[in-house]
Amino acid sequence: MASPNTPIDFGTNRNLTTNILLSFIAQLLDYDIGTGTSQDIPSDVVEGFIREGFEKIVMADTGWPYYQTSYEFQITPTYTISNLTSVGTTATLTTDGDHGLVTGNVMQITGCSPAAYNGFYTITVPVDGNGNPINPDQFEYTFAGATSPATTFGAVDSTSAVAGTSGRSYNSTFTQILPAVGGATVPFATIAKINNLVNTTNSGNQLIYIDQYRAEQIWPPGSDNDIAGIPAYFSIWGGAINIWPKPDSPYTIQIMGYRRHSILWLSDPTLPIDIDPEFHLPLINYVLARIFQFQEDPEMASIYMNNYEQGVAMVRGWKTAVNRNQQFILSGGLQVNPYDWYRYMANLSIRAVATGEWS
Repeated sequence: MASPNTPIDFGTNRNLTTNILLSFIAQLLDYDIGTGTSQDIPSDVVEGFIREGFEKIVMADTGWPYYQTSYEFQITPTYTISNLTSVGTTATLTTDGDHGLVTGNVMQITGCSPAAYNGFYTITVPVDGNGNPINPDQFEYTFAGATSPATTFGAVDSTSAVAGTSGRSYNSTFTQILPAVGGATVPFATIAKINNLVNTTNSGNQLIYIDQYRAEQIWPPGSDNDIAGIPAYFSIWGGAINIWPKPDSPYTIQIMGYRRHSILWLSDPTLPIDIDPEFHLPLINYVLARIFQFQEDPEMASIYMNNYEQGVAMVRGWKTAVNRNQQFILSGGLQVNPYDWYRYMANLSIRAVATGEWS
């Protein structure tokens, strides 16, 4: 058997792949792991143990910080198209009212004929010298072209929206902003848990979660009470985020939550296992425990399984611990009582006059 101190080469980014893990275990146990009949243990068995240990770790807690992620998406009303023409590859679309969109917005256009007008497009809103839209109800986009003016007019929605929901439901094209991944977009199914939604367009007001049934009682879709407004509530139903009331203009919404763990590494052993690096050693201990169970060595299996359980408990203890940071109090700075706003403002006024900032 190889030395238990055999180092693991995780590479420069501490990326543990299936190949690296198989190689390390083979060295540590002095086993031949592979697919041939002469191997000590089949590689697919060990890979099964790796997946088993991975799932046990990621399912042990719903709030591992490693999977914390922020997303952003745009919500808009559904705009009815009143006219759609083109010159070459430039289409000019007119909505049934001022749209409030800006250059760079990506919109989905549906229900138009010829079908070449339909799709997802980055739009341009022509502006005058003061930066104001020349025609507030129009925008342009580049498409395949070579077609006649539209004969059937459809609708315009946010790329994240479920078409036909009046800008209410959103289930795709969420842009991941933290950790930054170069503007990659993901569907709703990859978001495992939502902590909160914030409307960053209106000074950061946080949307309040509401039950879908209750929301439909207050704003019955399609009824006279289904009035558009500033988003204030959200529900989750039908694999989508639903906004209440439906938006009256474009807004940017930020999601803070947890992404769903990736299992792409299962089909590509060169990809990093999608797990916090702090769990690499507990995962290795779990795989070793299962191998010894497979080899009918209960004593060694028990030792490594105990190491795995202790490792997970220790990492959970400090990864999910309450933040105990305390503020530093430094030599007589301005002391602010959060409940004495007038005294705080008075202190600022006195200081400003004394320093000549106010005259």
